[in-house]
Amino acid sequence: MLIIAHSGASSLEPENTIRSFKKAHELGADMIELDVRESRDGQLIVIHDHDLNRLFGRGYKVSDLTLAELKEISSRRE
Repeated sequence: MLIIAHSGASSLEPENTIRSFKKAHELGADMIELDVRESRDGQLIVIHDHDLNRLFGRGYKVSDLTLAELKEISSRRE
């Protein structure tokens, strides 16, 4: 039986983050599932939702923002 960690160890660490992926590995997951979207400037972004509403309280679509804009919004959350 394979153990596949959804968005990493998302019940223990923020979903789709390096921390979550490392935690899943530490806990013995065989694989991780992650979601990839494309930013306005063609960069690949690991995020589940198509917009930032659930995680950041903003309705912006990932595809409408550049990587720099996404990083700026993300950095305000930490």
